[in-house]
Amino acid sequence: MRVENIKYTAGEPFDAFIGSPLKSKTGELLWILLGTGNPMSGCLRERPSNLVLAGKERVLVDCGSGTARQLVMAGIYPSQVNHLFFTHHHADHNAGFLDLFHTGSFSREVPRREKPLHIYGPAGTAEIIGGMRDILRKDLESRNAFQDPGNQLIFHEEDEGIIFKQGGLKAGIFTVDHGSIGPAAGFCFTFKGKRAVFSGDTAPCTSLLENARGADILIHESYSSKWIKRSGDIYSRDVEKSLEKARSKHTSTLEAADIARQAGAGHLVLTHHIPSILPVPELEKDYICGMEKIYKGSITMGRDLMMIS
Repeated sequence: MRVENIKYTAGEPFDAFIGSPLKSKTGELLWILLGTGNPMSGCLRERPSNLVLAGKERVLVDCGSGTARQLVMAGIYPSQVNHLFFTHHHADHNAGFLDLFHTGSFSREVPRREKPLHIYGPAGTAEIIGGMRDILRKDLESRNAFQDPGNQLIFHEEDEGIIFKQGGLKAGIFTVDHGSIGPAAGFCFTFKGKRAVFSGDTAPCTSLLENARGADILIHESYSSKWIKRSGDIYSRDVEKSLEKARSKHTSTLEAADIARQAGAGHLVLTHHIPSILPVPELEKDYICGMEKIYKGSITMGRDLMMIS
């Protein structure tokens, strides 16, 4: 397994657009963490979003606020993404859709989106994301662009089974337990013999464990009980109480380690950190303290613009 932090440079004469293109190598499945935070994240972790690169396929998984900017930082313009997956529809996972969709309708170093954007997710996705697109009707009509092919959406709603198969990349969707927001989903991506499984937001559940079995990479959300307690000491008990509510519908670091152990996953990557601690090695080591006693494989504390292969 390889973990790299993406290095970006300012393009000339513009401001970092496609300055350092991110390219998928033939035969590799690459997972890029665009946003590793949560709804209460600060300025160093964006809300949840991920990019899967496999051959010529570019698949976005979740689209929290800041996603369009993070894509550009990784060298991908929003119009270059034609497939967008949603795990569920809390705002920290879909609030960046308007920006992504709108930005992709303009040309810059690369052409604007010329084909419909395909949207994948559990039941209810078409109603919610279709409604968000309609918010932009007046804007796009003023540009005579609302009916353009590139501004159309094609929806694929499933709760279980294969939801995507193209260019050698196959994706399966499965239901997870994220409390009352349901249905919520996780995804399994397979490309040339490598499997990456994404938990989405979930409490520990059988469906996730079964789908994660034998995964080369398991990307899993997590909360740290120790750091939830510390948030009360540092900020206020109100902050601690707010974070405490996450326990029933999320997975602790130790629970994530046990899931990876039971599944026999090769590499565990944590994301959607609760609370969203600074990307500092000493703090990250403390956040995952105790996991190594449960799971003996590689553990990576995810950071924004980190690439795993």
